[in-house]
Amino acid sequence: MVIWRQQGARVGFIHVPVTVTSVIGGGNQSDAEFLIDTGALDAVAPSRELHRIGLKPDGVNTYERADGRLRDFEFAFARLTFMGTVVLCRVLFGPDDASPLLGVMALESAGVVIDPANRRLRKLPALPLKAAHSLIRTRARASPRTISSPDSSRMPREPAGTARVRPLRTTLVPWALRSSRIR
Repeated sequence: MVIWRQQGARVGFIHVPVTVTSVIGGGNQSDAEFLIDTGALDAVAPSRELHRIGLKPDGVNTYERADGRLRDFEFAFARLTFMGTVVLCRVLFGPDDASPLLGVMALESAGVVIDPANRRLRKLPALPLKAAHSLIRTRARASPRTISSPDSSRMPREPAGTARVRPLRTTLVPWALRSSRIR
């Protein structure tokens, strides 16, 4: 399949204007076009810009890059404003020449999904809090042993000869929160 495009058009990439500010307010802000990267967990911005607006590193995490190599990145928590929504998320101090990236944690926090057919972002009418609540309640009833308890001997047991399907615990945790080293 061949996709024809006009000179200078960005085909296959979605960019969104984002304003980055400090969580505690005050100070400066940075406005930039961030590339949506569904393969990235966190946002990335040039270190120079993050230092300019007064962000200081809160810690260091090891990340797996797209080419498979591991690298330590400093991060800070920042306020990102895009598509009329404000989210607080982790922003990595990238190289000074890095293109700003917006990862899935910020998108999910804002209730934004990608519409691949039209190549744009779409805001959900509401965040899916109720679905997560009912999922947890259903799983707790279906498998009481998956809930940690100081005394598991008091937990109800199934009658002998009955089969029980044990749900995966990791389904209750968003996939983006799992470590990138577990594959």
